[in-house]
Amino acid sequence: MSIVTLDAESTIYHIVESMLPRCSDSKLALLMGINMHIADHGYGIDGNTRERKSKDSRSLFYFLFQRPSNYTKVFIWIPDDCEVTEGWDCNPQYSTNTSWELLSDHDSCWRDGFASKMTDIYFRASKKFDGRKLGDRPLRPCDLYQFITFWQEPSYMQLDVFEQKDKRAERFTTEGREWSIQLHSTSFAKLEMIESPDTKQMGSSGLLIKGSEDHLRYCKSAKLYQVIKNPPDKDTV
Repeated sequence: MSIVTLDAESTIYHIVESMLPRCSDSKLALLMGINMHIADHGYGIDGNTRERKSKDSRSLFYFLFQRPSNYTKVFIWIPDDCEVTEGWDCNPQYSTNTSWELLSDHDSCWRDGFASKMTDIYFRASKKFDGRKLGDRPLRPCDLYQFITFWQEPSYMQLDVFEQKDKRAERFTTEGREWSIQLHSTSFAKLEMIESPDTKQMGSSGLLIKGSEDHLRYCKSAKLYQVIKNPPDKDTV
């Protein structure tokens, strides 16, 4: 499977690491729409003879990443009709379906969540081709045309609603994985990359939304740190 001829898992991982550093604003997230297209064009082993009618499958889904600490939360949102690729209901910013599934929340193994989910979606889609033959043998997954692309470019989102639906449920139980999330897009111009003035306090580093609670808290702590580090001269009136 690939995105722009690169390994899907590595591509997504490195984009998240590049665009959304750890310890970023708690109200900031990175959204990626993925379009998975699988098809059997119906050609024989020679690649020219048409043996059967062509058939294809398109799956659309979105990943959302949030990194307010050294842990990364990964969510997935699938339109009510996974193969619909048009209309407002296929965009989580405008859909009335605000239910997201938490896939992982970890400091190092968070990528396993979206990687295993993509594999699951792929094999479920591949089952639609069961029973089809290439020549005199069953059609295999490697015989299928496979193309995975971004449905839209990765974009920054501001979280308006971000809460676990059942707060009493444990994180990775069936009930605990369901979150209510509402979001809207935000531009990079509204963000500020900051680094803690105290290198021992890396929790203050990251990408913050200008004017947010996290940003104001950072500005205040940075000023206080500078005063502590460089106290006023006692002889200064």
